[in-house]
Amino acid sequence: MVIQDLNVDDYDDNRELRSRILRDRGYEIIEAGTGAAAVSAAVRSCPEVVLLDVNLPDVSGIEVCRQIKAHPPCEHTVVILISATELASTTILEGFAAGADMYLRDRLDAPVLAAFVDAAVRRRQTVVELQHDSSHAQLELGETLRRYRAMFDWAPYGIYHVLGDGTILDANRAFLDLVGCAS
Repeated sequence: MVIQDLNVDDYDDNRELRSRILRDRGYEIIEAGTGAAAVSAAVRSCPEVVLLDVNLPDVSGIEVCRQIKAHPPCEHTVVILISATELASTTILEGFAAGADMYLRDRLDAPVLAAFVDAAVRRRQTVVELQHDSSHAQLELGETLRRYRAMFDWAPYGIYHVLGDGTILDANRAFLDLVGCAS
């Protein structure tokens, strides 16, 4: 399976360096140099990971993150905010509030950057698998409840659900007939 990453930076040298590191690691890289191009590329391709420069020329990387995460197919895309400059804590927190998953200072050693992206991919794959498993379990539960209700309703013998205080919550037709109640 080819894993797509979106690499967003307005500085060509930074973007090309990160792209090369990740291509060497086997990732397919999509590049963007502006926030508008990043949102368009993310919506079109829904990458597993977005490496996103916070300081873009047209729109803040934090706003780009917010727009990517607002696109339902991209809700599990891992967004890693990157900045070459030290950011204020409030800016970092704003990024996390917008949906960012990580924040990194630029100029990381190649193996460290690759390890962060590998971890992000593993995290995304786990989340997607858990969501799939949960959806499957919900479908199975719904089917089980439907079959139970059919057996309960059409059983030839009387069945009822009662609380500890004796209050009857539910009863099938056979029980109602047995006790002489009309429904």
